[in-house]
Amino acid sequence: MTDLGLMSYFLGLEVKQNSEGVFISQQKYIDDLLVHMNMKLCKPVSTPLSVNEKLEKFITTKRVVRYFAGTKELGLWYSLGDDGELEAFSDSDWGGSKAYRKSTTGIFLKLGSSPISWGSRKQDVVALSITEA
Repeated sequence: MTDLGLMSYFLGLEVKQNSEGVFISQQKYIDDLLVHMNMKLCKPVSTPLSVNEKLEKFITTKRVVRYFAGTKELGLWYSLGDDGELEAFSDSDWGGSKAYRKSTTGIFLKLGSSPISWGSRKQDVVALSITEA
């Protein structure tokens, strides 16, 4: 077995390590995407979508890529001082959608002090109580 040193790339993720922690980003992937879409010199935007934008439009896809261009230096920082504890949070409302009386559920997971997953969605069925929601 050969020691290859510190990991720098893993499954498309760029990994930078130092004595304080690990930084994970997708900067190289975004740079490759910009070249592939012929958008290397595009003007970045500060938001991924415009209000009321339809997701199936190609213009929306290009805007998201322009957003990536402006945020490619961002990533997740995992400090070596963190305890590495995995925490999960969830919440829901009861019948928050007035038109359909459906509830919305949200989740958030973090490892140490860094988020690793989050999301929200409208539930498929109508909950008959706050407990069921």
